[in-house]
Amino acid sequence: MFPFDKEIYISSLKHACIIAALGFLFILLVWGEIVPEDIIGMTITIPLLAYMIHVIRLF
Repeated sequence: MFPFDKEIYISSLKHACIIAALGFLFILLVWGEIVPEDIIGMTITIPLLAYMIHVIRLF
């Protein structure tokens, strides 16, 4: 059974979205464009990062 607390996950998801926005800004500043692979990668990564933050916050 995986540990899960909905309120902490929602808060962690907000933090992950902020980190993703900073990542998009970094990509835009360094390479000058956002390609579809960046969007697909962030779409997959954001929920995983949110769950990792969630698990860390539970301990």
